[in-house]
Amino acid sequence: MDWVHRYEAAQEYTAKLTAADLVQVCQAMTHSEESYQRVPVDGRLEVCRRSAKFCRQQVSQPGQLKRRQSSLTPAAVAEAESGTSMSFEEAAQFLQRCNSHLDTLQSSTVTQLLELDETHSSRYHKTYALSPAEPDAVSELCSSMLLAGRDVNLVSELLQTAGTVCQQKTTLARLVQDNIDATCQQISGSDDVVCGGSDDVTGQHGLQQLSTILQSLSQYFSAGGSAVKSSKVVEQLRAFCGLSDLAMTSRLAVLQLLKQSFNLSEEDESMLLFCNTSAIIKQVFGIEVNATDVADAESRTTLFTRLLSESKDTLSKLNGVAELLRIWPLDEESGDSANRCRWNTLFLEMVSVDGGVGRVLQYRSTCKQQDQSVEDDTSVVNALLDHQCVTSSVKYCIMAGHAELRVRAVELLQKNEKLDLADGDRSLSQLITDNEMAADIAGTPYFSRYQEDVRQQLAENATAEATDGAAPADGASAPVDAEAIAQQMCDADRPVEAGSMLVRVTDVAKSFATFDTSLSVLSGWWSADKK
Repeated sequence: MDWVHRYEAAQEYTAKLTAADLVQVCQAMTHSEESYQRVPVDGRLEVCRRSAKFCRQQVSQPGQLKRRQSSLTPAAVAEAESGTSMSFEEAAQFLQRCNSHLDTLQSSTVTQLLELDETHSSRYHKTYALSPAEPDAVSELCSSMLLAGRDVNLVSELLQTAGTVCQQKTTLARLVQDNIDATCQQISGSDDVVCGGSDDVTGQHGLQQLSTILQSLSQYFSAGGSAVKSSKVVEQLRAFCGLSDLAMTSRLAVLQLLKQSFNLSEEDESMLLFCNTSAIIKQVFGIEVNATDVADAESRTTLFTRLLSESKDTLSKLNGVAELLRIWPLDEESGDSANRCRWNTLFLEMVSVDGGVGRVLQYRSTCKQQDQSVEDDTSVVNALLDHQCVTSSVKYCIMAGHAELRVRAVELLQKNEKLDLADGDRSLSQLITDNEMAADIAGTPYFSRYQEDVRQQLAENATAEATDGAAPADGASAPVDAEAIAQQMCDADRPVEAGSMLVRVTDVAKSFATFDTSLSVLSGWWSADKK
């Protein structure tokens, strides 16, 4: 209680202070930067309590008040007579509020602020501790917590805690609405905002803040929070996206955030589809489209045909059409047949364009939802072969996943001893491993190249493990299990090829004098396994 003793020692001077000066002295000992660092909460509480008590005594004992006024300086007397100075009654009320505020510093809610500060190097606890629960200061603190993605429940509890000290100007719902409005204002004030990057710092910052708020709200609603209504948030952002003067990319960015955080209505989904389509077409083709151009399956088919006709021999435009197909929904009336037909038409067009073969393989491998028919995929393979793209044809056959085309991939490898694969390019071998086709290609000329690729992958894996588990470099091959591949071959009744591969790729093979020896050891391994 050292600080309380110091306060007591100064009472002779305290008695000569005006109410305003007394409040200023008390604030310095209870709500200042220095007191926050040096005076314990219990000490600050006691100083504040005694100061409030002193003020109440001045009010309840008029005679004592007159006697102390005689000791005031002329300036203090003039201020008191003017009626502009703080009265002791007002000072007592203010100090009582400060006392109640200091009491809340020991609550579990405010203690959580201290834990957040330690974790995130923030200043939430200090800001609240120095605020005396002033409504403006509390509102600003809660806003900063929302924008930083802190727990919405904690923000709500902090508002309630501060409300026990004095009435607050805002509620959680109002606070959320105001902060969403502020971030939307930043976004709308920019010329162009794109998810993932923008030269407009203000707009991009607003988009990031909005994303943070929506993510926190999504978690809040999932946990059963009800002080804020999700329907109100969606309605607020829907109205923002409906502004006629809002840049299309900004509208698209906000809609995408909305979709990530909430279940959109059919109307919102339609707006998002149109915004996505419009942004891609404007960027790639430089033309404007209307909402009616993507309103239904028939309209989208017409738009697809129009854009494809404008994309002849231009890979960048064909890529734009592919991006549209990736975001367009499947047509309910015709199932997915219309969508498959579009992809097939696009692939056939891409094959004949310089650089288009690689894009065909990329889209076929990533667009898993586009379940092409074997007939469609076969037509693409034939087109690739017509353009002398044997290796790409093999890859496409494997990616397609049809049993008929897997057989055709093996046939192509059997007929073509030399493939157009650069040294170090293990993409085909990786596809074979991923699709468990090692046994299928064991009798083809490519099997020798496959074994070498597996050996190199094993060497890379061993190097990575030797460097203390360092993360693999960009572009490094995925881990490979040579014994698992050999097991697949044995299961397919190809033990000779399995032994050949292990002899070539594993260190243990160095101890084998002959192939027959290695084969006998392998036979022993699997015999023991089966037992």
